[in-house]
Amino acid sequence: MASLDCVLFVDDNEADNVYHSIILREVGCARQIVAVESAQEALDFLQKNKPPDLIFLDINMPGMNGWEFLEEYEQAPYSQEAATRIFMLTTSLNPEERCRAKQTPRVADFLRKPLEVKDLQEILSIHFSELF
Repeated sequence: MASLDCVLFVDDNEADNVYHSIILREVGCARQIVAVESAQEALDFLQKNKPPDLIFLDINMPGMNGWEFLEEYEQAPYSQEAATRIFMLTTSLNPEERCRAKQTPRVADFLRKPLEVKDLQEILSIHFSELF
């Protein structure tokens, strides 16, 4: 089975990062799984490494939230070259945030936590059909 090179989780909740990493390992779809607990850590990772294939991004984080991360990401030179697909992965029930995600070209979709195997399989079949 083919796999993604790298998946990045950006979420200030360590338990969510651990759980979501387990889901990815269970599906066996990524060579590398990276989880960071802040948007700034994610930007630092992205600056020093090859862009991931997939980013799962929380919205509500202290310091820099998910929307602010996206603004910074868009300004970075590496984002222009990357084919990275970004999914908002959040507990937010705010319909305005869902709408904002739909209107943000860089965001592929807006998902509610927790990420489940069926959600991941759907993402892979729709957005990475050439690999899966």
